[in-house]
Amino acid sequence: MFGLFNPVAHKQRLPDGSIDPVYKRLRWQLFVGIFFGYAGYYLVRKNFSLAMPYLIAVFD
Repeated sequence: MFGLFNPVAHKQRLPDGSIDPVYKRLRWQLFVGIFFGYAGYYLVRKNFSLAMPYLIAVFD
């Protein structure tokens, strides 16, 4: 297709001394991303219900 489903190129294994710090940093990045993603979803969800009447009026 567009290379979307091609496998990712192989990466070399991290040295044993750097595995724990790298994964600790990645866990924090994942946590922060999920936190802000959910917070954004929650705020937009509430605002969208307030904007629905105006959006319906525009497209009618």
